[in-house]
Amino acid sequence: MTDDLMPPGTVTIASLSRARRIKRRHTAVVSFENPEQSHNKRLQFHRQPTPDHIRLVFDDLDSPGDGVAPTRSDVEAVIEFGRRHVGGSLLIHCNAGVARSTAAGFVLLADRMGEGREKEALAETLRLRPCAVPNHMIVAFGDAILGRSGAMVAAVAELDAGSAWCRWRREANLRAMRGERPLMLPAGVKAPEDEDVSAMVEGLRFR
Repeated sequence: MTDDLMPPGTVTIASLSRARRIKRRHTAVVSFENPEQSHNKRLQFHRQPTPDHIRLVFDDLDSPGDGVAPTRSDVEAVIEFGRRHVGGSLLIHCNAGVARSTAAGFVLLADRMGEGREKEALAETLRLRPCAVPNHMIVAFGDAILGRSGAMVAAVAELDAGSAWCRWRREANLRAMRGERPLMLPAGVKAPEDEDVSAMVEGLRFR
């Protein structure tokens, strides 16, 4: 831990590469990892003291299919962890910082803001991470657990409907999970300005 901690109540959503740079500025960390993720590609702490840290392991699936899907208990663990650290600074990351981490961030912000402010919570998620394409299953579990009667799911559906980037990212991710040919970003679709997103899009061109 360092003296340069983020202010209490801060929620940071990040990719793995950024999380490695800022991990000690937070008092608590949520890591999302793929089931096959190698040890050297995980967020690690090599000296004490460390932030309180939980790892959740599953694939970025928007619906059950090939791979390991998130479960209700996974999302319950995130909510409980977020509530336990509401007075601290919380870092949430996955590999790209696009889907699993942004969905978890949305769930925690919706919990903190309260019922009826789901669109505000999603807007704040997008402010924190403009490339957000929140994982559908995590959001649906969060909606059910928090008793939001579909309001969180509807907010993300509205985001998808208005964002060519979100629709492309979901389809590209689905194809990747199935081992199918990569889906190139169409010329008319603009990806959010972000170093991790740029690397992801460029990587598709050279696969």
